[in-house]
Amino acid sequence: MRYAKQIGLDLNRFTRELDIHSYKDRVHFEQQEGEAAGVAGTPTFYLNGRRYNGVFDMASVAPQIRSLLK
Repeated sequence: MRYAKQIGLDLNRFTRELDIHSYKDRVHFEQQEGEAAGVAGTPTFYLNGRRYNGVFDMASVAPQIRSLLK
C-alpha cells in the first residue's frame, strides 16, 4: 500500500481491485504466454525475436542493437 500511495494510485480503487481479483485472468494469460515463449523469469529481454541472456545495460546491449540495425 505504501508503494501504491507513493506513486499516486487511488488507494480505494487499488484495494477494491485487489480484493476482487480484477486482473487475475489477465495475469494468468500473460504468464501462460511467457511460459510458451520460454521465459523463465523476469525481466526477460528479446532482441529481434531472440532471447538476450547477457547483462542488460547500455554498454552491453547497444552493440547488439547496432549489429541488428545493420
